[in-house]
Amino acid sequence: MPRIKISPLTLIWLITLIYLKPPYIPQMIIAVAMHEAGHLACAKALGIRVKSMTLSMLGARIRCESIPSYGKEFLLAAAGPLAGIALFVICYLFNKFHVSEFLLSTGAVSLALAIFNLLPLPSFDGGRMIFCAACSIFSLDKALKISNTLGFISIFLLWLLSVYLMLKIASGMAMFVFCSFFFLKRFIFSVKNREFERF
Repeated sequence: MPRIKISPLTLIWLITLIYLKPPYIPQMIIAVAMHEAGHLACAKALGIRVKSMTLSMLGARIRCESIPSYGKEFLLAAAGPLAGIALFVICYLFNKFHVSEFLLSTGAVSLALAIFNLLPLPSFDGGRMIFCAACSIFSLDKALKISNTLGFISIFLLWLLSVYLMLKIASGMAMFVFCSFFFLKRFIFSVKNREFERF
C-alpha cells in the first residue's frame, strides 16, 4: 500500500475550497479519486510497485520504487485520463435510465479533468505520454526539447486565453494565475536545470 502525502500548499487550497463551498466539490473529489485510481490500478497490473503518492496543486505525484520503462510509463500516464473517460461513459449510461443532475455533472467534471490532463504539459499525463513516445524515437535531449516546446506552446496559448477572458468577460483569473505559476515552475526553474519529472 503506497503512502499518501499532501503538500502544505495543497492542504491550504483544499481548506479554502471547503470554506468557500464552490459548486461541484463532491463531483471533483469523485473525478480526481477515479483518475488516481486509474494510475494505481495500471501500476498494479504492470507490476510497478508504487512507493508513495503526493497530492499537490498540480495533481498527484507518483513515486515508484524503480523507474519504469518508457512503454510502461506511457501506459501508466494514459491510465488516469482513460479512467476519467470511463467514469464519464458510466455516468452517461446510468443517466439514460435514471436522470440525475449529480451523475451528469460528475461525468462532465470527470471528462473535463481527463481532457485537461491530456494537455502536453511536462507535469501532466499528456506531457509524460509525449515525452515517453519521443524518447522511444529520439535521443533524450531531443525528447526533452520536443516535450518542453509543446508544453511552452500549450501554457502560452492557455495564458493568452485567460487574458482574453479577463478582458472580454471579466473572467479567467484562476486560469491566468495557474498559467503564470506553472510557467515559472516548469519553464524557469525546472527547464533551466534540464529536468523532466518522471513517475
